[in-house]
Amino acid sequence: MPAPSTLRAAALLALCVPAARAQSPTAPLVLRLPVSARALAMGGAQPLAQDAEAMLANPGLLAWSRGASVQGQRYGGAGTLGALASALQTLGGTTGLAVQFLDYGAASPALRDAARAAVGALPTRGPVTASSLSAAVGYARPFMGVRLGATVRYAEERLGAARDGTVSADVGVAKGFLFDQLIVGLAAQHLGEGLRLDGARAPLPTRVTLGASGANYPLTPWIDLGASAAVSVLRGGDVTAAGGAELSIVPLQGYSIALRAGARRTLEPGERAGTAGLGFTRDRISLDYAYEPFAGKDAHRVGLRVR
Repeated sequence: MPAPSTLRAAALLALCVPAARAQSPTAPLVLRLPVSARALAMGGAQPLAQDAEAMLANPGLLAWSRGASVQGQRYGGAGTLGALASALQTLGGTTGLAVQFLDYGAASPALRDAARAAVGALPTRGPVTASSLSAAVGYARPFMGVRLGATVRYAEERLGAARDGTVSADVGVAKGFLFDQLIVGLAAQHLGEGLRLDGARAPLPTRVTLGASGANYPLTPWIDLGASAAVSVLRGGDVTAAGGAELSIVPLQGYSIALRAGARRTLEPGERAGTAGLGFTRDRISLDYAYEPFAGKDAHRVGLRVR
């Protein structure tokens, strides 16, 4: 069971989230996408691990993070996502930097219509040139047996010639159990004002996520099992869930091959529940691949992690 300090932090995080309002499409679009190839392959449930991009799921995870990552995804032949993240130990804790950029074609120049079509429309390029950007800086450190972190983010959306940006914050807490083989985390994300384009408003995709992740459970001397799961309460009251498993095969010392699969509750039109992927690790370098099915064309993401 989580320690009392973790439960108290969870209650405080819940209070940070704005009260639910009538549901409406949210923006920027890039903030509604899984943060890494490894997470996408496991249904969107980010492993609570030492990956630099983990700060985009829970800034408290920065306290474990190190290294850097590069991500890229193609949605059919239409949309392209790129992301960079790094983590560096500073001032008794860890500082993280991350940038995400999505280029796509929107279905409409109207903000609400474009946001409503959203992720499901990414594999089919619409008539309106559009992009979505996020740039974040975060800091985390251990405190009284838990890891606490916060992120400040600038995010914007462009639809044709119109553009608007906003500043938001994430807060997160994480705690390790069983010598950090099991990690539990809670995060409140995208706290701030929404966007306004051509007189239309769209709130940020605020959410509170409770996640758990376990790794390196030995099935045989050369096969380990890992798993991640997450439940999120979204702005407006919708609840989503995601989970996945990772089977790591270690044929030689310093090398591993990961087989991943996951499932999720989908709210975006056109998305499918199942995802899958592969990973290859040599020492401190990992190459990841994820497959995401849509009603139309499928999407593929690759990522490179250096720890």
